[in-house]
Amino acid sequence: MSTSANAVSSECVVKYNHTSRLWSSLAEGDEKGVVQALEEGADVNQVSPGGGRPIHSAALRNSGGLVRILLNHGALCDASDDEGFTPLMVASLNGHTEVVQELLKGGADPKIHRPDDFGGDTALHMVTNTDEGEVLRTLLEAGADPNARASGMNNMTPLHFAAEIGRKNLAELLANHPSCEVNLRDARGLTPARLAKESCPSLSLYLDLCCGAKSRMDKLLIAAVRRNDAAEVRTALDKEADLSLQGPEDGGTLLHLASQGSSGQVLQMLLSRGASVDARTSQGFTPLMIAAQRGATEALGLLLAHRANPKLSTPNGTTALHLAVQSQDSSAVTALLDAGVDVNATKADGSTPLHIAAALGALGLAHLLLGDYLCCIAIEGRSPAQVAREAGHLEFAKFIEQRIGICDESDDESAQLPREDFRVVVGQPVPPGPGVYRNLSEPYRGRVLIINYREFSLRIATRHDSERDVANLRKMFRNMGYQVEDHQDLDLEATKEVLNNFRSNENLAKVDSMFVCMLSHGIDRDTFYTSDMRKMDVPAVRNMFKDQACPLMKGKPKVFLFNFCRGKTLESFSGHSIGDDIPCTSQSAVGRDKVPPAKDEAPRDMLTLYASTEGFKAFRTNEGTLFVRSLCQTLAAHAHNTDMVSMVQKLDQLMTARRHATTPEAQSFAFKKFFLNPLKPSDA
Repeated sequence: MSTSANAVSSECVVKYNHTSRLWSSLAEGDEKGVVQALEEGADVNQVSPGGGRPIHSAALRNSGGLVRILLNHGALCDASDDEGFTPLMVASLNGHTEVVQELLKGGADPKIHRPDDFGGDTALHMVTNTDEGEVLRTLLEAGADPNARASGMNNMTPLHFAAEIGRKNLAELLANHPSCEVNLRDARGLTPARLAKESCPSLSLYLDLCCGAKSRMDKLLIAAVRRNDAAEVRTALDKEADLSLQGPEDGGTLLHLASQGSSGQVLQMLLSRGASVDARTSQGFTPLMIAAQRGATEALGLLLAHRANPKLSTPNGTTALHLAVQSQDSSAVTALLDAGVDVNATKADGSTPLHIAAALGALGLAHLLLGDYLCCIAIEGRSPAQVAREAGHLEFAKFIEQRIGICDESDDESAQLPREDFRVVVGQPVPPGPGVYRNLSEPYRGRVLIINYREFSLRIATRHDSERDVANLRKMFRNMGYQVEDHQDLDLEATKEVLNNFRSNENLAKVDSMFVCMLSHGIDRDTFYTSDMRKMDVPAVRNMFKDQACPLMKGKPKVFLFNFCRGKTLESFSGHSIGDDIPCTSQSAVGRDKVPPAKDEAPRDMLTLYASTEGFKAFRTNEGTLFVRSLCQTLAAHAHNTDMVSMVQKLDQLMTARRHATTPEAQSFAFKKFFLNPLKPSDA
């Protein structure tokens, strides 16, 4: 090889090393390292295997400083990756306000669409992945088109996107923009109001009313009612805003909107001005039904005081009492019973309010309903007790059966779990909101890591048949639309490596939730063995997913499942048990290895679920552990409409119904309501 060829080759190697350093500095958020790599010749626009460039990486990590450095060194601010994402789209998708502002200052175009094959959406569409109103305002001020169509997604506008997942704040910002056409229809002929109907009825009603507004004062009145601004409501009405306006699609009125929870002052003002107290939507809902459905007790009381009829029903037989029981509002139920509602009103599917209470396991509401001497408990068809038992509410079922003298005397065997019969129920996703996590990502709702320790360096410790737990968890999570990876029999260092790879995988940025499942032998409340018989503890695992250590999951729900014994006797297997005095070859072999916690950072958005309470064993049979089997049944049956913490309560009830069972224990760290929102997996 010639001297000149050697020089060129050497130069390429040096440039490659500098560029490699650029990528690693970006991953660590090291601004000085990024500057040094660029000054030494790193390629600021190098394309990664996925088509992304350094500026895409900086946008993902919410660093305006990194973005500014890259732009100043010639980064292409509108470059797209292999899926058509520009850096502005990446920042908007993740709600990174500072990055969006820096990119726009650098000349990024907010009107760019992704290719049709990838959806044809814009950065403004992508803001709806979060609830960052400031990002949306910034894009609109920069000239983003509020009526842009996502050609590969049914020609939906950003308002369609916001409406479909119930982003109320973003939808209002869009609807109030002067250029936004609220009544545009997508390729299926659906308006934003129609799309919001299932995910967020209150938003649907608001948008539909906006479509029916005929003047600026009408819009002012609608917005004022929604914001509970009594002064503005009075101003708009005094300036002849139309009190009787209705949404053209669903026929909702201002009183329906106010009944969702407006202050008594606003509701009183509308009623005193002549609003129709029993007005109906196209589906037959009255304002009283809306108040009952929303658990708006004050509004319900005012409506009843103005002679709202509590006995009215929708065409399918739904009454305000059905809806009040569904909302589990005991005050609303009591008020309706006192008002003379029909306690035995039956829907088209045969369900009475008591059936609904049974499905929810709401024993307190059952006492209220049965306290009404007119309430009938012996009903033809599926009884409330049957409904309760099918839903796993055994205490409720026994209470009902005792009331009619047929208390079930069956033994524990009748409640055995069906083998691998975890049929996931898929329902309407619960939209995010204040106190409720977003969990609507597709094609996967989230990522799941399962680490099972079956074989250990000490042979007697083998966890026979633990692979059944892995199979059950894998099947159940995949059936809910989660992406699952599992590992078997890792030593301590391999365990740390797998956890680190999982938390660093950029696919986490594309999903809304994650689960980490660790299945092993335990020796105390928080310590378990890896396959080389070395100890690891629960805080060590959790610390790896704190916000600073795992920024890709910041603000997202993180659930940890630990299936191990938490007492001096480990879990039973094949008629044997082992104690915590397992011999090891050296003191270092059992030294507790911890990941140091991030300084001054408390865990957030985390839920830890143990298979048993402190001091108790986690029983296992040849069909797997009771904990995992019960958990899979609970998630499969209830994840479509029940938040995770409430499902832990259902899991507790299910496990305590089994002979010799312990109960699970949960620890919450700033954990909000989390609905798994199962979806039918396309390729899971």
